[in-house]
Amino acid sequence: MALKLPRGVYALVDDVLLPEVPVPQKARWALEGGAAVLQLRMEHTDDRKALGWVREVVAMAGSTPVIVNDRTDLCLAGRAAGVHLGDDDLPVEAARALLGDEALIGRTVRSLADLEVAKGQGADHVGLGPIFAT
Repeated sequence: MALKLPRGVYALVDDVLLPEVPVPQKARWALEGGAAVLQLRMEHTDDRKALGWVREVVAMAGSTPVIVNDRTDLCLAGRAAGVHLGDDDLPVEAARALLGDEALIGRTVRSLADLEVAKGQGADHVGLGPIFAT
């Protein structure tokens, strides 16, 4: 399979660090700093606000891919480029069925064996984690 992610900085933008700054502003800063991919992690944001933020960031990002953490529904409704899935999220195959072949689907893995499983399920990329204790 061809590389779908552009080379460069993969920036994770969340709603925890500097909670007084909205996610779209953090995304703008990441884009201005040269991020090649944005991943939006909105664990503490209600669904309606999160959807609005996804749409806002996708519009401002232009050709820079925006990936939504955990939430295939927000990815689909917000027209993001893809989703990053954890252990408690939809399986890769289900997300692929909803989002299609062109979507970027990532998966958190904890070992080389997990990486092989994610690859076999059709994940485009993996994140070796955790970064956050959740």
